[in-house]
Amino acid sequence: MVQVTPTFVASDGKAYATSSKVGAIWSEAKPSEVLLVLEYSSSSSSSDVYRTYESFSVNINGEISTFEVHGGTDLDSGSYNTVSKTIYTKSTAVVTISLDYLHRMVEAEDVRVRFTTNDGYEDGVFHENVSNYGQEMARARIAKFLDLI
Repeated sequence: MVQVTPTFVASDGKAYATSSKVGAIWSEAKPSEVLLVLEYSSSSSSSDVYRTYESFSVNINGEISTFEVHGGTDLDSGSYNTVSKTIYTKSTAVVTISLDYLHRMVEAEDVRVRFTTNDGYEDGVFHENVSNYGQEMARARIAKFLDLI
């Protein structure tokens, strides 16, 4: 099994990155498929504690594909800070895409993504490797992941 931890996607809005992250898992059991891991982290002090993912859309050079979430969203509240008395939460979901499609996402010049949740949607600029602040974005990490397969 090869996997990459969920990482932020660049944003073309006011924020440097989307609040949702993308990671990936590949297994020899299904070598032509990849599970994309969608993740949102928050805390009990936030107004948006959890997100329920519904789908993940990808726009490659104007061609849009939408992938539905499998098995719902895992809502975790297993981390607690005793000093700040804050519960840290995480919402995680997966979508299945073909390995070939993931290669297309990494190689294309213009790739936009949309995370659709129970609260609406959030758009990201997947083709950016590094944020305005120098942080490595999801595309760069997933390109390294693909090199390991």
